[in-house]
Amino acid sequence: MNGNIQQKALGDTNGAKAELIYYEKDTWLGSLKSLEKRNDQKKIDVEIITLDHFCHTHQIFPDIIKIDTEGFEFEVLKGGFNVLKEKRPLIIFESNSEAQRDLIFDFFTELDYSLKPVSASSLNNLIKYKKSEFILSRETNFLGHP
Repeated sequence: MNGNIQQKALGDTNGAKAELIYYEKDTWLGSLKSLEKRNDQKKIDVEIITLDHFCHTHQIFPDIIKIDTEGFEFEVLKGGFNVLKEKRPLIIFESNSEAQRDLIFDFFTELDYSLKPVSASSLNNLIKYKKSEFILSRETNFLGHP
């Protein structure tokens, strides 16, 4: 299987520029936020685009979307509102911020999605979260589904 790497960052606007910081030896740990300074730190300029724009431009409409954007999950979700509303993919995402969870819960509620924890202990009992349960959950990985 061949991949198609794009030097883009997903967000809630199109056309803005950002600096992606990553470690040459740990490329999985990229961020638009500052990272701990290391000798193998690299920086590249990327264009920010929305998920809606990317999907419609490339005519790619995934069934499952995984979002792990180190605190930018809400911006990525907002930029994909139309794709999520029309195509209804499963969303696997990480969230560590109670403030962001409040926004994320309301966003998924507007789309008529349910939120559930995704962890080894919860896989057999995927309960639907109420807003307060989601915001205060000790879990960090979640599933949003129609």
